[in-house]
Amino acid sequence: MHGAMHVSMQWWSACRFCCPKQSGGLAVWALCGPWCPGGQPHRPCQPPWRGWGSWLPVECPNQPACSFRHVRMTMGVSRRRPPVILFLLGLGLAKLWAFPLFIRATVKGTLAWRMAPFILDDDRQSPETGQPNTTAAPANPAYPGARVAEVPPERDTNQTAAEVDRAEDISVALEWKLLFPLLAPGVEDPRPDDGRRLVEARCQDDEQQCLEQAHDCVAQTIRDAGEEAVTMHSLLTAGIEEKECWASGWVVKKANSAEPLDEEKALEGYIWVSVEICSPKMRFKDGQTCIRMHKVLDALNSSHRLAANCSCEVHIHLGRMDGRAWSLSTLQRLGSFLWVAEPTLRSIRDPASPNFDNTFTWGFAMRQRSRLANQLEDSVPEAAEPEAISDRQINAALQRRPETPTKEVAAFVEISKTASHLELGRLLSGPEKMYRRLGFNFSAFGEEDERARRNPRTMEFRMMDGSVDVGLIMGWLAICGTIAETAVKKDELWRGWVIVAEGSFGA
Repeated sequence: MHGAMHVSMQWWSACRFCCPKQSGGLAVWALCGPWCPGGQPHRPCQPPWRGWGSWLPVECPNQPACSFRHVRMTMGVSRRRPPVILFLLGLGLAKLWAFPLFIRATVKGTLAWRMAPFILDDDRQSPETGQPNTTAAPANPAYPGARVAEVPPERDTNQTAAEVDRAEDISVALEWKLLFPLLAPGVEDPRPDDGRRLVEARCQDDEQQCLEQAHDCVAQTIRDAGEEAVTMHSLLTAGIEEKECWASGWVVKKANSAEPLDEEKALEGYIWVSVEICSPKMRFKDGQTCIRMHKVLDALNSSHRLAANCSCEVHIHLGRMDGRAWSLSTLQRLGSFLWVAEPTLRSIRDPASPNFDNTFTWGFAMRQRSRLANQLEDSVPEAAEPEAISDRQINAALQRRPETPTKEVAAFVEISKTASHLELGRLLSGPEKMYRRLGFNFSAFGEEDERARRNPRTMEFRMMDGSVDVGLIMGWLAICGTIAETAVKKDELWRGWVIVAEGSFGA
């Protein structure tokens, strides 16, 4: 059996994201998979598993012309896949019988027209009122305390979720929030030894001009790296929506949360401009994806004096290349995996950071702020402190077979009972606005507000602190993509499992 997922928790835990340039096959592969620091697939060394061992791009016919007219994207795919079961072993869940509980949703089958579309129905307006056609729907029918939201009542049959998901179809997109410095006119450079370019502000008292100047510089650097890029102010001027560029080019816009703190303010003469750099969606299994992203990030970091503090973040979006939503069974598996792994994955956050408790950004823990967490808090009693340790517990510990906690099994049951993307998206989101987009963001499937309905049908990792370390960012992207890949894959072993906890939890 492959050993990739068996060590997964080791390379997720304790934020040991060392620079990929360090030597050592496992250290490099654990962080970046087949993505080496130079952007080329690893070939000389043999990784401890084969599922990610060879990332050989396969040329496909050119895609249709992008919105920039002259850019075409060539994608490749990989044909190798690691077994799902190893991910579960890596999580330390020896009681694997719990997982068939949420497989029943797959066995039941899900009707295509009950799934969330990618094309947004809020664009459809009533001819009488000029407003979107919406109707009230319960936030989560299984939880009476959940809120009610406005959702579109109809869905096009050709814009439904996928019935079958493949690892080759996974898309990945990056959102990089940071600070860009401009030099105030007539002021000496506070860091003369820094050889990177420093642009002088055209008008330091005009915030909008500084914003546009900085964004234009970033977009031009991306173009110099061989990619298409456009700024948000140019899109607004041309009357083009941002979503028209999701598949074709990089978009540079204002990062609402990013702001200079004490360290940045100490550099007198700098005018800090907030920047959010959004990549186009790319095929995760394409060998060129890492090369392209690494090239752009490295070009920006080496050309400009970028800064990132706790008000900045790195977000990763994962979905399908065709823009459709993942199947319900894939999302249920992904939600279950992330529920269990959240404490380890959130260790990427610095406990000493002022934003550790999400002061500047919204990305709270799913196990604390989601409707599922609220529901389990009310229904699952806290386990009493044991007076003694039984021989059975000692034997299980010696054999490294810890029991799956009752609360975890109950969470799997509730996730498996969801009958639609809408219900699952809301179950894994919080009822209040500030808790709607959690660290694992499923709100695009819950469609509870305008932003969720307009966003692409992707699941978003939004918990990584701001960073200008390209290796760290690329390593985190590889981890997020691998988790999604694991949820997409199906193992024949799952079909033969028997649901043994049904009687205990009334599922």
